[in-house]
Amino acid sequence: MDTDLPIENRDKPKKPRSKRTPPEIKYDIVSDVLKQKADIEIGDLIAVAPSLRRKLVNECRPKRKKPEVQQTEQTMALIEDDEFNTTAAYTHVFNGDKKIKALVDCGASKVCMSKALADALQLEIDDSSECVFTLGNGTKQSTLELVYDVSIEVKENMVIPRVIEVLPSCSSHLILENNWLNHAKAKLDFNSRTLKVHYKKQKAELEIQFIRKNVALPKMQIY
Repeated sequence: MDTDLPIENRDKPKKPRSKRTPPEIKYDIVSDVLKQKADIEIGDLIAVAPSLRRKLVNECRPKRKKPEVQQTEQTMALIEDDEFNTTAAYTHVFNGDKKIKALVDCGASKVCMSKALADALQLEIDDSSECVFTLGNGTKQSTLELVYDVSIEVKENMVIPRVIEVLPSCSSHLILENNWLNHAKAKLDFNSRTLKVHYKKQKAELEIQFIRKNVALPKMQIY
């Protein structure tokens, strides 16, 4: 006889668990930590961070001021300007009892004189020279000789000496160059047609003449 009852306890259905969404936290612990002031000495900080050391050194280094460019009056001898329309400027200087017409040229680097004029002034040669000059027409000439301390007198008892390079020939028998102009603190004033010089507490004003752009430069005449 079957004594076991054919019954059993029913399994109760399991209720599904609902997932809980964690609340949104707006707090950023990383940002909060990075914003906190660190308890560290400056020496330790720049030791562990070389880039900060370089930045600190650069900021502490004194800044160099750029030199101010002072605008001074032009001492240009050859000024191409629509108002003046000039190509060249000439003036007169003296050597002994000789009055000499000279080209004022700030583009030249040395005072030049033709061999013919040097012979006419009876200048004694002091030394040889190896300088080579490029003339206005593009040709090149080697300097023949050097004459030291040539007297260039701008007015009575006002002499501005200069070393002169003697050339076989040049566009003008005497060319006063940029260094001489600076040495004489010369200023060209086209309005008053004067060349103002200031040398050793003496002042002088020399008359200048212009050659216009549309006028050809005069050919050199041999003394």
